[in-house]
Amino acid sequence: MTTGYDKWQSRLADEFLKPHDGPTVFFVDDSVLANLAPEASQASHDLALSVTARLHTAGGKSMFAPITAEYKRWEQGTRSQAPPVLPVISISVLAATRMRSGANTRSTNYYLRLAEILSPEGDSREIEKTRRSLRESGAFLDVVDMWRGLHHWIESQGGAIGFSTIREHPRLQRIGYPLSQALIRQSDRVKLTRFFHDFDFPVGNPPGPEALLGALHIWTTAERNRLSEAFMNGLDDPDLRALLTHVVEAHAQAWDGQVLTAEGHPRIAIRIGLDLETWATNLLFPVPPGGPAQLTLTIPDQTEPLELTALDGYNYYAYEDTSLRVPHAAVNGLKLVGATFTAEYAPSPVIFFRPDPQTGTWSSADGIAPFEEHIVAVHSGEKDRFEEFLNEAANIGWRRVRQRKAALIENYALYQDVRFDDGDKLAKALARMPSLRRVGVAPVIAPRARLTRGLPLASNLSTNHYMRGGEPDLLLPSGTQPHRVTVTFDGVGQVLCANGFPLELRRFASRSGLHRITVDGQELSFTTLEEDPNPEPPVGMGRLGWTDKLQICEDREQIALVGARAREGRAEATVLGRRGRDESYILHEDGAAQKIAEPQVPKFIQTLTTKIHSPYFELEVSESARYLAQRRGQRWRLIEIGGDEPGEYESAFDVPGAWKRACASENGYRLWRYQLQIATGD
Repeated sequence: MTTGYDKWQSRLADEFLKPHDGPTVFFVDDSVLANLAPEASQASHDLALSVTARLHTAGGKSMFAPITAEYKRWEQGTRSQAPPVLPVISISVLAATRMRSGANTRSTNYYLRLAEILSPEGDSREIEKTRRSLRESGAFLDVVDMWRGLHHWIESQGGAIGFSTIREHPRLQRIGYPLSQALIRQSDRVKLTRFFHDFDFPVGNPPGPEALLGALHIWTTAERNRLSEAFMNGLDDPDLRALLTHVVEAHAQAWDGQVLTAEGHPRIAIRIGLDLETWATNLLFPVPPGGPAQLTLTIPDQTEPLELTALDGYNYYAYEDTSLRVPHAAVNGLKLVGATFTAEYAPSPVIFFRPDPQTGTWSSADGIAPFEEHIVAVHSGEKDRFEEFLNEAANIGWRRVRQRKAALIENYALYQDVRFDDGDKLAKALARMPSLRRVGVAPVIAPRARLTRGLPLASNLSTNHYMRGGEPDLLLPSGTQPHRVTVTFDGVGQVLCANGFPLELRRFASRSGLHRITVDGQELSFTTLEEDPNPEPPVGMGRLGWTDKLQICEDREQIALVGARAREGRAEATVLGRRGRDESYILHEDGAAQKIAEPQVPKFIQTLTTKIHSPYFELEVSESARYLAQRRGQRWRLIEIGGDEPGEYESAFDVPGAWKRACASENGYRLWRYQLQIATGD
């Protein structure tokens, strides 16, 4: 007859020992047991009764003898099935999840929790008697043998059911086994895939365990990256950290490059697209690595699904217009679930946008990118504090966008021309207003040091060669709070403050060749060259060139400079005009205003099912052109043509008429300059 113990043995084997790749973690808590036995009113209580029915509870040291005897018989058999100890293993982990924190009371705490589970109907005296049997009398040593047997059996399966994460501990020689499985929940395993993605190590080749845990400690300083309480306690506890290290390393080794969701699906991180010119927003669905060409997702509260289609050369899926709305997603978040992928957007009161070369507009991104321009959407509840923060930390020139009747993102204020070039000012402002960090106002988290920007050479041959004088910047590992790191560059060491801002290595590189960097034990390197080692001209470059004696030549061996002869009358300059204007003019030096027609969008873009919007079009202008003037409504936008720093102006006066008068008389020109000064606020 099948007993309750046998039913639990079968349930647990089906859940944890099923065929899969990667680490096998035997995490069990009350919620996991409830999912395994939904018919039970109290699944953990039912499991405890099933185990105690097999125990010799009055036997002191021999309390597990009946189960141990069955385990010994299994050892002498074929071992084709899992060892018949899984219910005991489970309650030992369940006890670990119920422990109260505190290293000094860990052992007593653990055995007390286990005794409470094994005495489900007992009073305090019976619980204390069971606790003494487990700890002082040594009954728990039988459970230790069961843990070791389960570990060896998993390993003997050759990876068919994953690989074991059960580990011994040099000090916690008994309870270390269940503790090693109780530190990492399913939700932690999901978040770890995002950490591995942010760490950006090669799949199958993670860094060493200490580097992983050090980077994880930095990564979890951000509120949204916090893991379970047990996991976070393990990071800070020397004993538990040793156990946690093995489990995290096992997951890093098995990581396949995908970020997972709570459903266990690969995650598509939805972005918000924003265009101030067309006053429009949309949702962007990035194509994940190895993602399918066609994808169907279910829209909440709608019968019609969302059909996504990948386009060659485009990083986002295309889709037909739907009722999906950005304001709802920004405030409430959004989750679209498919058979194999899940698309998610997490709501935030502060949303940073950066230029997106794929769309020609702006798309949402995590946090502040130093030295880059941002548009920022801020919920009305954070607006005043955020403006105070901008006044302290941002470059001069930011401004609030004047909303139209239909707000781009309802209940959010928009700020443009937001840029942060001073790391010290940013750190001081955030230290004074720490609540802003909790809503995502901080530099992007950098779990490990990496090289950024620079002028790369031979990128098709190597990823770490740069032009001398165009050395990369070094981004130091940084979390939400500035901290000190030890950096060695070509043998010279220095302690620096890591605050999310990159270090310009070109200030320290005095020679060409190999350069070595060490950042708190992490090693990086790059090589600087005087010229590109590839003698072939870039793809698409013409074959016509000049020798060193300025003779036109087609012989590559003799060519010193490659170029092309321009035809007569070729335009002297190219400017970018904005689409969607009511009218556009090129203003010439003789006072003429040449009206320009906006060119049509290329036909191949018109045939696409997605909206690929480029807000600009190119204009080739002659030497006499001085300004590009474009009007929308009552407002004119002027772009100066030529000069080292061409000016841009916005005004409401009659630009073509004022320019004609400016070119006709000295008084007209003085009035023109005065009107431009008013437009710039000077």
